[in-house]
Amino acid sequence: GADLELQAQAASMTLGKALKTRLLKALEAGDVAGAVAVCREEAPALADAISRDLGLSVGRTSLRVRNPDNQPDAWEKAGLLSLQQRLTEGEDAAAIAYSEWVEKSPEEKEFRYLKPIVTEPLCLTCHGDPIAPDVAKVLGELYPEDQAIGYTPGELRGAFTVRISGAEP
Repeated sequence: GADLELQAQAASMTLGKALKTRLLKALEAGDVAGAVAVCREEAPALADAISRDLGLSVGRTSLRVRNPDNQPDAWEKAGLLSLQQRLTEGEDAAAIAYSEWVEKSPEEKEFRYLKPIVTEPLCLTCHGDPIAPDVAKVLGELYPEDQAIGYTPGELRGAFTVRISGAEP
């Protein structure tokens, strides 16, 4: 349990730091389209590379997705709702996660883990309200079904989601 929790936490932190670094670089350069590309193109590639390197699966999900590929499954949805409740009750996002062993089949289990992604001021450029017209135009063209807007700082934006196959200890 604890070992897998640490592995999952490391995968989440690695993906989070890589994304934040790239997003800041694009936004500081005033490249909003580049920032959108970080989340649209670089994030899945980074997640795949980290997953391969660490021998697990890491990605992102949310209750309000921008990219339909990141739609939560039933377990993730329950976890996101739990994390949202805990944040609402004042728990520190850095200190919480949601994890458990899940049976995939009678023979196969996997360890699943969610680490909250909390909306920071940096996120508001593309996820806040209002969104600048040029940003809204880019997002509207790429994501006509976009639900990931109207966030405020400190709100649950989503979570890093990790799966590790194996036998329960």
